[in-house]
Amino acid sequence: MKKSELKIMIKEEIQLLKEGYTLYWGKSAEPFTDDEWKKLLVQVKKILAIAKKKGIIIRDGNGKGKPIIDNEKIVLNGDGEGEEDLSHETFYFTKKQDEWEFTKTNRKPYDAVVSSILYVAQKINPSIGARGDDGKSSIKMGGTEGWDNQYY
Repeated sequence: MKKSELKIMIKEEIQLLKEGYTLYWGKSAEPFTDDEWKKLLVQVKKILAIAKKKGIIIRDGNGKGKPIIDNEKIVLNGDGEGEEDLSHETFYFTKKQDEWEFTKTNRKPYDAVVSSILYVAQKINPSIGARGDDGKSSIKMGGTEGWDNQYY
């Protein structure tokens, strides 16, 4: 994917995706090249900025502190430090995907961040094979939104 195409597709005003309870990705995916990973990290930072504007607090894998975004991995969760625990399972996404992975978000607000990251990751590296709740359908712009979510 060309950089210009990615910029058009993902603008700062993008609405965060809302996908569902369990998100899958990986298996047989080609590792991200260094250039692809850099592009992904730029987009992840934009996604986190949008989430913050919408009041979605993102923490590290344990739901505390800051998310981890580096040259090898992205590790995050919802806010486990607030009055209401909005964390669930850790989203752990690495530069190399060699088996199916999944995260159960329990439809908490950070689901939108995880879905958005997987959507962008799949656009940058189509071999990622991100899937939504049923484990079969691809994550799409706009998400499935077929369920009622008290957080949105």
